[in-house]
Amino acid sequence: MRNVLEKVRKKLAKLGARRERIGKIWYVNLKPDYRFREIIDLSLEDDE
Repeated sequence: MRNVLEKVRKKLAKLGARRERIGKIWYVNLKPDYRFREIIDLSLEDDE
């Protein structure tokens, strides 16, 4: 389980993900430089 969480952390860091707040609501911006119709790949199998 620890390995999976570490892979998720690395993948989110690679995408530049960050927690943001609007009023009292927090959300995760997975890819701040996202462009329309761009596919965000969240698969963990290919990462090393």
